[in-house]
Amino acid sequence: MANHSAFSARLPPDVLLEIFGISQPSDETDLFRLAHVCQAWRRVIHGDPAFWSTISLHLGKRDQEKKASFWLSRAGDRLLSIKIEDQGPYERKENRHNEASLVQLSILLRGCMGRWTSFMLSVSLDKVEIILRLCSGLTPKLTKIDVTVNPAVLRDTGPLPIPFFLPVDHGVFEIGVSAQGRIPKFWSLGRSITNLSVGSCGINLQDALELLQACPNLVRCDLDLDVEDLDRHPLPYWTSAVQLPHLLELGV
Repeated sequence: MANHSAFSARLPPDVLLEIFGISQPSDETDLFRLAHVCQAWRRVIHGDPAFWSTISLHLGKRDQEKKASFWLSRAGDRLLSIKIEDQGPYERKENRHNEASLVQLSILLRGCMGRWTSFMLSVSLDKVEIILRLCSGLTPKLTKIDVTVNPAVLRDTGPLPIPFFLPVDHGVFEIGVSAQGRIPKFWSLGRSITNLSVGSCGINLQDALELLQACPNLVRCDLDLDVEDLDRHPLPYWTSAVQLPHLLELGV
């Protein structure tokens, strides 16, 4: 073990950076394991913001807002990839404490939305709504959005607003979006969405048409939708046609 530690300590920092960059640790546990090999490896990992720019959070674990704060401090001014997962809705006995922690986490993440390049959310509906309600603002660097309501909503509860916006003077941009379990609703961001994949049950057809109208520059679109009976929920007479002049691939 001593010989192994001595060998690892002799590797120069630029070689370590190259090795760590190629290995691409899969999650924070691997990263911390590498950092505990020896002091030399720890200095390299903690001193390079690139290793901290992908922030994976699991709401079933404690103190995720503290973890996010620590990783953000290490990431410096790097662009960020945010990933938030969980196993299910809050239990009643833990609801108040966990909701307060989630609010703190969401406010913390809202402060760095300008550096998001990727945002992945796979949590229950109550948590999705809290996070998106608080994380509302400009996302000029965002290129990938993945929102999964887990478990899926099996009845029509209306579209899920995705409150991410682009600056008025923002140029041409290509954003990929996947939304599962609830149909999304976009505003200014919709014009920059080129790839769209949506899966949802019990939706109103009008909501689906409005989604497509908000994304006129789609190139690829995959829709797995269970639409409500049109006899019970007919389209209003003012419904306009959907025009997607750039569409190359459509899956329904």
